[in-house]
Amino acid sequence: MTRFSVLFCCAILSGCKTAPLGWTPSAPPPSHPPTISLFEKTAADRDAIKQTVLRHISPGTPMEQARAMLVDQGFTCHPYTQAKSLMASSGVHLPNEVEKRLSAERDRQPIYCLAMPHQLEEWHLKSFTVLVVLIPGDTQLLREVEIGLSSKQRRNMAFFQKRPDLHEPVGLPIETARDRMTAAGFRCSDVCPGKKGEDPRPYIHCEAFDESLVGGHIVRIRLYVDESGRICESKIVDKAELFDAERCMWLHGDESRAQTVGKAAAYPVRLSCRYALLTVAIATGLGLELTCLALIGLN
Repeated sequence: MTRFSVLFCCAILSGCKTAPLGWTPSAPPPSHPPTISLFEKTAADRDAIKQTVLRHISPGTPMEQARAMLVDQGFTCHPYTQAKSLMASSGVHLPNEVEKRLSAERDRQPIYCLAMPHQLEEWHLKSFTVLVVLIPGDTQLLREVEIGLSSKQRRNMAFFQKRPDLHEPVGLPIETARDRMTAAGFRCSDVCPGKKGEDPRPYIHCEAFDESLVGGHIVRIRLYVDESGRICESKIVDKAELFDAERCMWLHGDESRAQTVGKAAAYPVRLSCRYALLTVAIATGLGLELTCLALIGLN
């Protein structure tokens, strides 16, 4: 790949935008704080979670009872001695002043409880890790709580944000659900048996191409079917597969004749641009790593 080709690819990227075929995305909906289920529907916010916990586990509750109430909500609880490793593995961080205060309280043996609830909104596009620290008083009654919170979003989150009218087909008959997904640009299989070692329920597998100029993602969704022949749950499959980006750029079968000719002709150029940019990124990363190693060696 020549220097001119790389510059040509960059020029294309800076001047062009593409949208997936067969679907006109709506404007993104107004942003609202996501919610989780913790005793009740609760905003995924540290202060809101603290208020909810204290509403259901009031100060003065025996510590073992408070711990049991959190376990009933899906938490796993650990002693203070495991706090550092627990927070490191979960990715949850507390403000420095809170950590210092908890360290000073270590003789009282605070209890660290952890759960990972999903976002309640459709498609469950975010997952959260919630830490509730139960702090006892002198008599092993709950004195106060501290909250830690971290979040993780799915890699296809932007795809759904651009399609606020695409609703989960939960509760719909199989054919109605398939029609809804097809209208949104998905291709859905017949009912598949549950895979060995995974969820044993039968499901419909749906795929849509989230295409970009030099690649893209394939959005994969499993619609689980209950005994009555209705969709009982949807699940986004986050795992990507080899050559997903190349498949996104190739023909999908729903193009017009003119689009077919245009995409087929542009495919080698787009593919070359993709690999050229990947090569530049890898070379840049290696160059930075070698520079750091050289600087370390000089020191």
